[in-house]
Amino acid sequence: MVDGADRDRQAAQHFAESVVEAVFAAWAQHLVERAVLQPGERVLDVGCGTGAVARAAAPHVGPTGQVVGIDSGAARIATARSLPRPEGAPIQWDEGDATHMPYPDASFDVVLCQQVLHLIPDRPHALREMHRVLRPGGRLGLSVWQTMEHSPGFLPIANAVERHLGATERGKFGGNFSLGNEDELRRLIVGGGFEDIAIVQEVKIADFASREDFVQYQMDVNEARWKLADDAKQALVADIREGLTPYVDAGRLRFPRGAHVVAARRSSSS
Repeated sequence: MVDGADRDRQAAQHFAESVVEAVFAAWAQHLVERAVLQPGERVLDVGCGTGAVARAAAPHVGPTGQVVGIDSGAARIATARSLPRPEGAPIQWDEGDATHMPYPDASFDVVLCQQVLHLIPDRPHALREMHRVLRPGGRLGLSVWQTMEHSPGFLPIANAVERHLGATERGKFGGNFSLGNEDELRRLIVGGGFEDIAIVQEVKIADFASREDFVQYQMDVNEARWKLADDAKQALVADIREGLTPYVDAGRLRFPRGAHVVAARRSSSS
């Protein structure tokens, strides 16, 4: 039997080896480019996972800059540390809580946060922490998914989850899209103390090597909560695979993913 720690390590490794390239690498590069990083700047990647954004940032700030990634998952941080170092700034990997970050006030020029805010129970506190660690005039770059309808490859999973596990579990699964409302997202960021807020909607294509790769990613993320017996798991997976058939192209799985991408600033006088 695989214990929780082993499951987390396997999931983190699979995420780094497959899911980052399929989904997150392009979004990371996009977020970094929108932040207009400059040589020598200090950058914090909040909820860094296995490090896609931090790695994308390092060449932009160069060897005189600083990049720090913080994540609450020990397995994700361990995986980030194990991957080859990119060119540019050295990267410091810290295990920690986004709502209680171990950094002094005004420590960073830029804070980046990719597809993580919706996972944090106390989102207002996390945004206030991001504001706190930014220098006056510092910049925030943040992205969250739009609604599930803007990521249609997830609808067959949600439907299968409802059929096999009920409406409550479908609702929990939909939590990844809980900041899909732009007005709610803007209110949160304003409440965090930020100004000059610009939110744009972007679409990129998720491109998995296979349907099975995507399904495995979803099981990695959700299976511990679903607690399925083997036969129930097999039935759920078969249902999901069938629902994903329209998105299979030459063996690969491709579908659009829509996100809100945010640029904001801490006041120069705060």
